[in-house]
Amino acid sequence: MKKILVFVLTFVLVLNLAVPMLADGEDAADAADTLHDLGLFLGSGTADDGTPIFNLDQQATRIEALVMLIRLLGREKEALSCNYEHPFTDVPEWANGYVALANHDHIANGKPDNKFAPNDNITPKEFLTFVLRALGYSDNAEGEVDFTFQDSEDFAVEVGLVPEASDTDIVLRGDLAEISLTALSLETKGTDTTLIQSLVGSGAVALDPARDAGFTVEPPKDGEIVSIAYDNDGQSVLASDFLKAFPNSFAIGRTSDFIDRVEWIASNTGHTKEEIEIITIAEKSYFRQFIYGEKANKSIYINVEPENSPDDYYYSPYYVFDDNLNVIAMFNPDNPSYTDDTINFVRKFIDCSELFEEVKATTSSQMASRDQYVVMVDVNDPQGDGWDDGGGMAYTYPVYLDGEPMSLDYYVVCDLIRKDAEGWSEDEIYSKLYDFEWDVVYSPEIYRYADNPDVILDRYFGELNDSTYKKSGKTYYGLYCYEHLFDQSDEYVCLVAVYDEPYHMVGYTLI
Repeated sequence: MKKILVFVLTFVLVLNLAVPMLADGEDAADAADTLHDLGLFLGSGTADDGTPIFNLDQQATRIEALVMLIRLLGREKEALSCNYEHPFTDVPEWANGYVALANHDHIANGKPDNKFAPNDNITPKEFLTFVLRALGYSDNAEGEVDFTFQDSEDFAVEVGLVPEASDTDIVLRGDLAEISLTALSLETKGTDTTLIQSLVGSGAVALDPARDAGFTVEPPKDGEIVSIAYDNDGQSVLASDFLKAFPNSFAIGRTSDFIDRVEWIASNTGHTKEEIEIITIAEKSYFRQFIYGEKANKSIYINVEPENSPDDYYYSPYYVFDDNLNVIAMFNPDNPSYTDDTINFVRKFIDCSELFEEVKATTSSQMASRDQYVVMVDVNDPQGDGWDDGGGMAYTYPVYLDGEPMSLDYYVVCDLIRKDAEGWSEDEIYSKLYDFEWDVVYSPEIYRYADNPDVILDRYFGELNDSTYKKSGKTYYGLYCYEHLFDQSDEYVCLVAVYDEPYHMVGYTLI
């Protein structure tokens, strides 16, 4: 009888220990799906049919819970880009950013002896403490104390985070999902703004998915001033600080040029000056600094007061782009707002998808006649005595269309394509021709001088020069470029394209 009683008590004890905080598996699955749709819960993998694997009935570790919380706050990009340090000696390398950010912001303080215990199963008190701190509540004895670790469950009930205190130490991944979803609808301490509204307002969560999930939220407010820590001496901001202010930011850039060039391109294409600035920055990656991703800069250079330049020269605003290349914020150098330690950006959303589709369609249609003429460049007939600008000898080379000398009604563009083991491909040629066409139509750097119809433009190594070469009273027309462009057969092939007056490509050749 004693053995039976011991067995029964043991079974009951084990059964009791196996009960999670929130035992409704259906609610956990719904919460996980909602969070996944919001981009706040990634799961642990993907099934063969493409659906995410959540492992909701698996016990959650401390590091799993912390990573999920950082994602819930819309700060994963910031964590992956931050340069904070932490004192813990047992954190795996991949998790350093998450732990460092959480430690810096007093969301997670770790264990004694400089340990974080990342693989230990998390307890209800530990996870609720994480979430309460993230909502702005404090258990720090040095400041205003809202709760203590020991009464974290009771306080979580009080603020509506959980329905009741738990009688178990088991926390499943499903519990994390349910509690996280509830946290989104709670107001952060001392505000009337819910966590989900903060995420939508910052751009960390898109408006439509949030509304589809049943949340009552307002769109981000255009015109809102967002202050970011600024190093005036280095004229820079940290990428991690930028991501804290704009969690969905991806790149930042501006362009500069003579104002008449931009206005000419705008009038010729039917776009606004702002649209031409956006097209130029987004299409030409050398204008961009990357805030997030493989090419991300740790520090973002921002020149708040551009150097002296001619009156007819200007700098566009800095545009901040998300990873879909929509504009989400701006900094205007004509009306700078900054101090020695902060810089103010203005939140402004511009949906650029239709603009870029139009650019793509226009550029492609301009290339439809690219086989109209057979193009030939006589590289054996350099015109004139040439000119050495320090980069080598440059000449003007005659260009022929269907065997006839090219007239002044056409433009010439050239650049090099690097060969690989297979030579060069049609896709590479098309891609380069597309870049050429885009340059000719949209780039403020390439335009035809209205007061000088004799100017033909060419491009090489990203630089631009008049195709006319004048010396001793003689003028030569054709492709003006360095002679060594045609002596790269081991590594490159030179691609030359010709355009007519409306900037349609009419022919090209490889040299």
